[in-house]
Amino acid sequence: MQRIAFFPCFAEANPEYLDDDYVENNLAVVNVYFKSLHFMRQERGELYGFVDLFSNIGGLMGLCCGFSALSVVELAYFFSLRLYFNIIMSHREKL
Repeated sequence: MQRIAFFPCFAEANPEYLDDDYVENNLAVVNVYFKSLHFMRQERGELYGFVDLFSNIGGLMGLCCGFSALSVVELAYFFSLRLYFNIIMSHREKL
């Protein structure tokens, strides 16, 4: 009865397994032994890191669109200066 205690649903499906005589006469235990234990060590690494991904995206954008990270910086610089000077000029006109 102690053998089935860990598997109550198994005992419900097969009530004959609760009888120790039935288990001893009808079930077998198989032990498997290995002469030596050999394992092949296998490691997985990332295919693309963040820098690789970023450089590939930039390279493809540059190839397809004629666009680079420097162009993005130049555009941001241009629009921020343009906005800044427009605000300054509008304040000067009001004075």
